[in-house]
Amino acid sequence: RARHGSVRSPIWRGGGVTFGPSNERNFKQKVSKSEKRQAVASALSAKRGDNQVLLVEGLSFEKPSAHQARAVLTQLASVKGFSELEDRRNKAALIVIPERDENTELSFRNFGNVAVCTARDVSALDLLTYKFVIIANPEAVFDSLEGRLTKTN
Repeated sequence: RARHGSVRSPIWRGGGVTFGPSNERNFKQKVSKSEKRQAVASALSAKRGDNQVLLVEGLSFEKPSAHQARAVLTQLASVKGFSELEDRRNKAALIVIPERDENTELSFRNFGNVAVCTARDVSALDLLTYKFVIIANPEAVFDSLEGRLTKTN
């Protein structure tokens, strides 16, 4: 066993791999801004085509209340095709609001099947991760999205 160094050496049976994978490798790929815009537009279009988008005129809370948030989800589940909102299925709904509203975010924070994000921060991954997209105050959200998606470099 002289001059062989460690028992983890590749020359020993059960030793390491000579040029094996290391944790320092970075597998990230650059995605251009225009590709990101196209992905968000495509994801929204696909959700709309599958009837998985629900437009809600107003969604705000005076104070954070999970009880009221559950009641809102129950009412939304009564809409035809959206009954899975009440089943508490994982990744059920993404609620898109026009601007940050702390009471709305805190009200839905306790539910594992619902996420809340602003129109400015919505991504294609968010849209595709959740089955349903609930858009609160659609005019403001679409104005924000249109401004974001039609920008040119």
